[in-house]
Parts: sequence; C-alpha cells; structure tokens
Amino acid sequence: MLGNYSKKHRLALLTYLILGLTLIPSAAHADSGTPLILAGMFHMVLGNLIIGVGEGYLIDWLFHLKRKSAVGIMILANYVSAIIGVCIIPRAVYTISHSRFMPTPLYDMPKILWTMVLISFVVTIIIEWPFCLWALRRDRGKGKRIFKTSVKVSILAQTASYLLLLPWFFICSSKTLYTDVSIDRTLSFARNTNALVYYISIQDGNIYRVNADGTGRTLVIKSNLTNPNARIFVRPPKGIKYRNWDLWIQESDQDSTQRILRKHFATVSVSPTNNWDHDRWPMSYGKGLDFRPKKEREWHIFVDYWAARGLSAYNKEKDLRVNAGLETPFLLWFSRYPTILPGDQVVYQLGDQIVILDLNKRKIGLLAVGRSPVVTLGGKD
Repeated sequence: MLGNYSKKHRLALLTYLILGLTLIPSAAHADSGTPLILAGMFHMVLGNLIIGVGEGYLIDWLFHLKRKSAVGIMILANYVSAIIGVCIIPRAVYTISHSRFMPTPLYDMPKILWTMVLISFVVTIIIEWPFCLWALRRDRGKGKRIFKTSVKVSILAQTASYLLLLPWFFICSSKTLYTDVSIDRTLSFARNTNALVYYISIQDGNIYRVNADGTGRTLVIKSNLTNPNARIFVRPPKGIKYRNWDLWIQESDQDSTQRILRKHFATVSVSPTNNWDHDRWPMSYGKGLDFRPKKEREWHIFVDYWAARGLSAYNKEKDLRVNAGLETPFLLWFSRYPTILPGDQVVYQLGDQIVILDLNKRKIGLLAVGRSPVVTLGGKD
C-alpha cells in the first residue's frame, strides 16, 4: 500500500499516520526528528492505551458494564485500528490528493485534509464497532437492540476521542507553508521568464518543460520514469564548468542505475555561483543550485530533510526569516531539489508538486504536478 512513497520516507509515514493523544513534546533539534514524529512515537507506545482506557470508562459509565472488561476491549480496539490505519490511510491520501477532483494539492490542501479527517473518523468507527458489540454482548447478553446500540456506542466513543485528538494534531503539526507565506494562484510574482523548469510527470513518467511563470508546458523526452524514486539531474562534462550540461537519470535509489539520457542537454549562459563540488545537481536537500550573483545573495536558503521545516530562509541584513513546511498526520510534503533564481525566487519540489517561492514577497505558486525539477537559466534544450 506504500508503493507510491520513497523508501526513505516510509518509516516516517508509518509514524505520522498513527499519531493521537499525546503530550506536547519539547522543541526538537535537527537530529532528533520533529514534534509530530516524537508525538507519534509516544502515541504508538502509550497513546492507544490512554485512549482505550478513556473510551472504556466512557462506555462503562453510560451502560454500566464491567469496567475492566470494557477498558481491556477498547484498548485492544485502538491498537487494532491503528495498525489497520497504517495500511490503508497512505493509499487513501495518495488517491485523493491526485484525483481529478483535487488536481492541484497546493491549492486544495484544506479540502484534502478535512476529507481525510472525515474518512479516518468513519473508518475508525467501522473498525472499532465489532469491539463495542463484543463489550455489550459480553456484559449485557444478546438483546435485540444490541446491534444498533453498539453502532451508537462506537460513534460516541470516536466522537469523544476525536474531540481530543484534533487539537493535539493541530498543535503538533507544522503549517508554516500556509501561515508564513501566502498562496498565489496567478503566479504574477514569477518574473524569471528565461528560466526553464524540467521535471518528471507523475502521470506518465515522461520529462516535461515549463516556464518559471507556469506557462508553456511542453513534452521534452518520453522517458517512462514511473518509479516514484526516479529522478533527473545534470552534470557538466569534464573540463566544462557550466556552459554545457548533460542530463542524467536515476531510475531508483541505487546509484548504480544512473545513466546519461542526453548529452549537451542544455547550454547555460549564466554561471551558477556554486562550485561544482558535487557530482550532480540539484541536490535532494541542503543548499540549492544558486544562479544569483554573489552580491545579491542576501537570503541564505536551506532545504531541510524533514517535511516540518521544509524550506527555510534567513536575511541577516534585514533580520527577516521565511519558513515553508507542511507536516500533518495525513499530509506531509517533503521539500526537495531547490534551485535559486535571481530575484530570490526558489524553484523546488514540494510533495509531488513543482513550486516557485518568492522570498521577498512571501508568495508561493504551483508550476506543475511532478517530481525532480531541473532548472536552466538563459539556455534551451
């Protein structure tokens, strides 16, 4: 069920999707995960136990059951529902966020998130209903109304739990993508008209090109890169620092699968300020490929490994900070493959989307739905 996610992120996804009632974790450092991950770890061990005890006592209070029996059954119910949720929720999230009803996740995020909350609520009611029926039949016999009563009990128990869970989800989640920057559907702020963005389409696995203002989408190469771990990147030929770039592909997580796809793929008229100290660009995270002149590099930009921190930028001269990250129990969008354009605009992958962010205007917009962006400036393929 997790086949649409990178192997590197599956463990994180499993952790995120079992979050629940927990304590607010202390501030996390870069090497210790994020608040949501720490909360998920706590919940996996004790959270379901706490919720099960609460639901058991609630059922006992309403229906005067044997307290120990009801509590034990509801604890088991919560651990079972958590395990089943891990199996079905990732696929549901992927299907909904890539459906024709919500084709632009960046703009549809609130609808996707609340749809998943509703689905999760209903699924939990269904999964835990047999346990509620078990508790009632064990302590009250097999009356004619036991079936209907057990459905009501499951609904009531999950309503009480979700009224506590949702605030905790909200507190532990990172939403700076929607609080620190604003969404601009028009892309009117994107002014680097000579920048070309190449990416892998998630629909057909082919390589497309789009202008940095979102116009001119064109098929470039039929590559059939359908593996979600596939990526494209550029390397300069030996002895040439930046003028001519070769296009390479990596079809999986294994470096041995790298191969050249097109020689002299792009002629770049503007030298990136980075030294070519890596064998490929752009890098997955960290500092981006930077096309800004050195004298215009007031913003220091860094893409974090964790989805919560996403893209961070700091302007020391103006003492300004920008952070764009999204990490929730249902939606976590990793920021990857940053390229910085003149004018402090950053093109990068956000989840399965190619976006452009203007640091000065604090605006972000969608260029395309796809993966692994490669940006050239002043050249053509």
